[in-house]
Amino acid sequence: MRIILILSIAHTNKLNAYFIGLSLPLFSFIFSGHPVFPKFFLVIFELSLNVWFFYFIIHKFKKYLSLQDMKTRSYVVALAVLSSIILSKLIYYAAKYILISSLIVDSELISTPIYIQLSLAFILSIYMWVLTKRNNFLQ
Repeated sequence: MRIILILSIAHTNKLNAYFIGLSLPLFSFIFSGHPVFPKFFLVIFELSLNVWFFYFIIHKFKKYLSLQDMKTRSYVVALAVLSSIILSKLIYYAAKYILISSLIVDSELISTPIYIQLSLAFILSIYMWVLTKRNNFLQ
């Protein structure tokens, strides 16, 4: 779901990215039953938070994005993607821990190994870095 979310950030607008973050877990739950009922709210929260963090970080670094130096712009965008993924994941795991502790969700805290999640975060950041260098992303 995160891959689709980052692709929507890269190739569409902010509103559509939020729509993807809100609707993708819902459609996945309806058609496949995954994620399980209480957890799909958590995934919706995480993906929406990912979009919010990305645009918040971009907004904070707006002066660097207005520079003509594409190298600086591409690093800011890549860092925003990486940071937004990590921050939303940290909050997701904190919330998931609370849900597991309160017996609302019955699952492991970390189901996908951390090295896979970090690898994906770096790959998506590199993708956005390349996209920004080539296409003037966020101009």
